[in-house]
Amino acid sequence: MTDTLEEWSGFFSAYETLDRERKLDKARGRNDYNLLTSVLSANDEVRLHTRFLCSLLDPEGAHYQGSKFLALFLDCLGSKNWLDPAETRVRKEYCPAGKEDQLDLYLSDGARQIVIENKLNAIDQPRQVARYLEAIECDRVGDYRDTLFVYLSKGRSRPSKRGMGELELSEIDGHQVLVKGGKPLALYQNMSYRQRGQVPSIHSWLSLCEESVAAVPNLVFILHEYRGAVERATREYRSQVKSLNQFLKKDRQNGSEYHEFAKQIMKELPRVHAAWLDEAIETMDEIFSKALESGMLTRMAKEDAHLLQPFVSKLHKQNEAKLIYQRKFDRLPPKPSRRMKGCFYLVEQGKFAGQVLIFIFYAKDRIHVGFALANPSLLGSDEAVEISKRLTPPGGLSRHFPNCFTVSDCSEDLDSSWSDFSASPYRKILDKILRYFSPAERPG
Repeated sequence: MTDTLEEWSGFFSAYETLDRERKLDKARGRNDYNLLTSVLSANDEVRLHTRFLCSLLDPEGAHYQGSKFLALFLDCLGSKNWLDPAETRVRKEYCPAGKEDQLDLYLSDGARQIVIENKLNAIDQPRQVARYLEAIECDRVGDYRDTLFVYLSKGRSRPSKRGMGELELSEIDGHQVLVKGGKPLALYQNMSYRQRGQVPSIHSWLSLCEESVAAVPNLVFILHEYRGAVERATREYRSQVKSLNQFLKKDRQNGSEYHEFAKQIMKELPRVHAAWLDEAIETMDEIFSKALESGMLTRMAKEDAHLLQPFVSKLHKQNEAKLIYQRKFDRLPPKPSRRMKGCFYLVEQGKFAGQVLIFIFYAKDRIHVGFALANPSLLGSDEAVEISKRLTPPGGLSRHFPNCFTVSDCSEDLDSSWSDFSASPYRKILDKILRYFSPAERPG
């Protein structure tokens, strides 16, 4: 691909159009908010999916629709009227008496029973299907046609050999049956969370449920929300706001070219960010020029490394020189690394002389701007907030500087303000720190 100025201009022009369309979509009220996934992960198998399904299937549920949803579920499986709705009891995370195995969902009307194994993401456990059938004693129920095992997944064709154990799937009278040593134990039914496939889908059932309660708005709403949660879990959800994915797939020719441009930007961006950080460090002398000329601050060189001892943790004792950034040797890497380098300025005048260290410090994947104290009693958190509300105690940086207050940013996700550090918010924070510790600002 030839990277001409015209091609790059076309790429950025198309992206600007996408950005405008996205803003317009949002202004019109389009959004991707989902009530359920704002509280729980879309992939929360137990707390979201198992429990929600139980609440719908339960004839005694607070939806007050009786067995309507249960009946539609059985219809979707091709097992209409298989359970007596008046007698059916639904249990979630059910442990049969005296058994250790926990069934995700268990439905029984006293004569027949259904086990629903919810496999949204989890892998099959050893002999899981076999153990579950043993737990409900299906071999003692009588007819194998009185037990139905439903395997609900994102599209697996059947349980794994590991999960089946000694069981096999056979076809008897047109039905899939779980068999052990030639003896049929239970009917078997596959079910999918995905919309398209050859097996019954959760979406088909939800559609039937929505149609059945069309006159009950809050139930239609929550069914729609759950459908959205399922689509997110299966990655079938389509954003209501135009996405970058749609932009790259706009048409075959342009989409391919745009994708190549995006790859180049991704490849170069870490190097751009690393250059910005280097420039920020190299700008520090300019920012502190007057303080350096007056002797209020001294920039720490390798030979001054021993002066860092009051500020660093035991981790760096006797190795302080390794922390000091040198323009000639220490250009920062384009990707996160174990390298830890900083540009340090020691306050040399006034009541804080020798007790405060102002710095910009790169540690692994974060860049920190702030100051360290030789003695924690010099300044409390409330006083640090007086300097800038953005300054916070050390957090992860405490391993290196036990008594410090900084604002930090992820080096892989820098915003454009780092491109001109002298005009950035971080420069303003450094100015406030300098004023606070300056003898001219704080006499005596």
